[in-house]
Amino acid sequence: VAADLTSSKEVDRAVAAVMAEFGRIDILVNGVGDSLKRPLIPRPGTADPKEPVSDADLHHILDLNLTHAFYCTRAVAPQMMARGEGKIINISGIGAIKGGVERVLYSASKTGIMGFTRAQALEWAKTGIRMNCIAPGLFPDFSSPESAGERMSEEQYSRAVPLGRPGKFREVGLLALYLASPASDYMIGQTLFIDGGMSL
Repeated sequence: VAADLTSSKEVDRAVAAVMAEFGRIDILVNGVGDSLKRPLIPRPGTADPKEPVSDADLHHILDLNLTHAFYCTRAVAPQMMARGEGKIINISGIGAIKGGVERVLYSASKTGIMGFTRAQALEWAKTGIRMNCIAPGLFPDFSSPESAGERMSEEQYSRAVPLGRPGKFREVGLLALYLASPASDYMIGQTLFIDGGMSL
């Protein structure tokens, strides 16, 4: 089911379609996200000044990285609560605890996902819904021209990551599998960093 997850109506339509087909949703992964490398305002002395963050930029990144998680969780949670079980996994990022030059929108939105996870998990602690969060470090992502242009060399990874390499997408998948399984039933509201040691 394809949908624009930055639209609450689209999210509701997609969830209704899935419910009509399968009757239940057991696991929700809120994993939509993007980054935009721009300064909040121009900085003096910058050799190659970029355009500052616009209102459209702000809403675009916040909607992709944070608002979609609210919409999807709100749409899926009632049927989980009615059954007394369900797993929700939010995707944050290393930017939630480590700032970056011209990464203000990314850092703010990913920090928001962590706060959302803590507060909502606590509110739903006795409902049977378990919400936790994964915060990946550096993973190669060539889905957009901007990120492709920022491909890091092995030497750069070695300097930035204590383990000396980028993450593998399968490693995030295996962590998500753990959070989706009964093995994590006693865990709520946690953010698990999978970052090769960057957060240490």
